[in-house]
Amino acid sequence: MNELLRLRDGGKLSGSTAYWFRPAKTNEELYDCVTDPFNLHNLIDDPQYAGKIKELRNALDEFINKIHDKSSIPEAQMIEQMWPGGVQPKTAQPVISMKDETIRISCTTAGASIGYILSEKELNPGLNNGWQLYQNPVKTNGAKYLYVIANRIGYADSEVVTKKLLAK
Repeated sequence: MNELLRLRDGGKLSGSTAYWFRPAKTNEELYDCVTDPFNLHNLIDDPQYAGKIKELRNALDEFINKIHDKSSIPEAQMIEQMWPGGVQPKTAQPVISMKDETIRISCTTAGASIGYILSEKELNPGLNNGWQLYQNPVKTNGAKYLYVIANRIGYADSEVVTKKLLAK
């Protein structure tokens, strides 16, 4: 690669190698991967493929609409939609309930994930101490401390909740 870059910078590339290093690409590309496995001959402007190009454009538009793709929205506008006034939402504190030695954890923030640590000793929960993904009620298994955090993509993490468990 270093040699190719040196040749490119020296203006000594030609043909397919120069094409690979072209400074800009077209907005759309279409290649016949069977007859052109290195994708060197862009067929996007070839009238012979107009029907296929229209079919592919329509399929892409349908997919974009189906998944509610937001790639055409400028990033600043998208951030304002997600965080009005630039204020990032915060994931709600997780709620812990216990019955006997069974721990149940929930969070009111829709789509939030919950992490927990059961430990014999006090920890600094800000460090990576082996967080587990909470999915179902868990047993205390004799642990003395429970640490719980909730997070959701795009939101600030909740504060870590620390609960001292009763020793049996």
